[in-house]
Amino acid sequence: MGYGTAAVTFEAKSGADVSTAVVNTFLPKREPGQIAHFGQAFHAAGDLTAFDGVRPFTVSNDTLSLSSRIMFGNKHLYVAMEVKDPDATIPKYKGDPDQNALLRGGCVELLLTSPAAAFGLPRQAPIEQDRRLIFGLGGKDYAWVNTGPHRFRVYGKKTDDGYLIEAEIPFDPALGNGSKGCDFEVGKQTRIELRLHGQNGKQIAWASPNSQDADNPNNWGAAVFTDEPGRPGCGSAGPTDIR
Repeated sequence: MGYGTAAVTFEAKSGADVSTAVVNTFLPKREPGQIAHFGQAFHAAGDLTAFDGVRPFTVSNDTLSLSSRIMFGNKHLYVAMEVKDPDATIPKYKGDPDQNALLRGGCVELLLTSPAAAFGLPRQAPIEQDRRLIFGLGGKDYAWVNTGPHRFRVYGKKTDDGYLIEAEIPFDPALGNGSKGCDFEVGKQTRIELRLHGQNGKQIAWASPNSQDADNPNNWGAAVFTDEPGRPGCGSAGPTDIR
């Protein structure tokens, strides 16, 4: 059947009368991922225990790999990223990096949209409800999350063969609220993509046929918001919004 947005025609007959309805539906390339509900206090400590039991989004090639687990609460999105990149280094930015600066080095893009806008219409380009978050190391023990208008300093560290990032990201102001932002709710689905940028310039994407195709939301995958909680954390140490 393929993947992307497809028009499905429904037909109903009553005697000699025939009525039809055409509905656009989204057919993801691969099995939907999971974004689990998390209702406890959260603390990013680098051990990722808060994400135990959450099914990861994984993608890899011969040199790069990404395993990312995502959860949501009432006011925050929680993201754990484990990256294998043998060329990864700790960058030296002059000031706080914008999205373009992060993209020039090793980083991960998280692309997602409001569930209200996820499946109704064919999608070939970003819309107002889409969000683009870029995660990248910033120093020895911290990382950056950049959403375009806002920057957040979160937990991150270099590992022997890559890096690890653990982030708590507030819906407001990072992602927006309501039908133009974070109308996340158990049982809903959304479109999502993760794209890993290697330090050497190579890229891999979770759902799209190739990394360049990830610019088109029609090539993204899907994720289901579930009520499977992560394990309780040990207090809250929220991110710093640098703006």
